[in-house]
Amino acid sequence: MIRYAITSGQIPAGCGDERCEYLLTEAVRLASTGVDYLQVREKDLPFAQAAALASEALSRVRAAGFSMEVMLNAEWQDTKGWPTGVGLHLTAAGLGLLKQSDRSKEAQLPMAVSASCHTAEELIVARHFATLLLFAPVFEKRVDGHLVQPGQGLKSLAEMCRAAAPLPVLAMGGVTVHNTDECLSAGASGIAGIRLFQQHA
Repeated sequence: MIRYAITSGQIPAGCGDERCEYLLTEAVRLASTGVDYLQVREKDLPFAQAAALASEALSRVRAAGFSMEVMLNAEWQDTKGWPTGVGLHLTAAGLGLLKQSDRSKEAQLPMAVSASCHTAEELIVARHFATLLLFAPVFEKRVDGHLVQPGQGLKSLAEMCRAAAPLPVLAMGGVTVHNTDECLSAGASGIAGIRLFQQHA
């Protein structure tokens, strides 16, 4: 089973070293627990700072003797000067921009590319670029008993897995230790999430 952790996105631009250091320490901890991928998803950081953070996370993970891959949430246009060894994560919006641009054919994408897919249309685009797909949301999200986001369900997950084969599809959105087996039975190759892999979870 592939385990794909995502950072919480709580590092603001211009932050001090303390929060960045926490993320780097967390990267090594996640690797030590057997997590296969860590996506650095810090959208408030300028690209250069986020790239440096992802690169340092990868260095520390390797120095600690772990093989966890580090992915950086960014746009494909940023791949010039991309940090060595770091993978790229494309959002659904990023996939759309990649499809629409003539320059996408010349893009030098990293070897590892994950992509978020919510629809069959996004899957068609992602198959040309991605090595790993994240399908979301599988389960609904509720806050204080109120529905915030409806889930697409296990049936849709199964359909996406069949359509994407042989690319691995990871289930995301409301995934917990209690429903992981259901996702795997539906055909998912693994699970992805933010809170799912946090230390207090």
